[in-house]
Amino acid sequence: MPEKYSKKLAKNVKEIISKSRKKKQPLTNEEIEKVRMEFFNFFVNIFRDYNKFIMTLTKEGKLPKPADGVQACFDYERYRNDTDNDQKPFFKQFLGMQMFTRFLERKLWASKNEDVIDVYLFDEHIRMKNLRIQRKIYQSVSYIEIIIFNRNLNLISLTIRVKVSIQHSIVTHW
Repeated sequence: MPEKYSKKLAKNVKEIISKSRKKKQPLTNEEIEKVRMEFFNFFVNIFRDYNKFIMTLTKEGKLPKPADGVQACFDYERYRNDTDNDQKPFFKQFLGMQMFTRFLERKLWASKNEDVIDVYLFDEHIRMKNLRIQRKIYQSVSYIEIIIFNRNLNLISLTIRVKVSIQHSIVTHW
């Protein structure tokens, strides 16, 4: 499993569950929802680039159909090769699971409104996560020190925060 995200997941779930364990009570609905959100965020983190590997056309240049299966629509090998070496065994197993196959089927050939909404929600969380990552990259703040002398020729130092202009262009996309 991706170590960074699995450690975060384990830590957060343990914190949620430990409160109920101390009280020797079952998890409340609120705690169950928090655990669900932790797992949801885990999957958002580990699959935040999966859309790059969905092929809109088959190798024959045709639109994929459900009969073609998800193997014709998702570049499994390229996805695995794009992951870190220590994560390859996890993704090799996970990508072969029915859970992932069913997720891709729901994305590619939604049969119910519920499918569309669930996949859209997941994709939207990924989009927002990627935007936050981009903002962090471009959100570097520079400091300019302006040296000012007052009338008595005493040195006064003034520090001004200046945001990099590229940050503004990203923020406007929100």
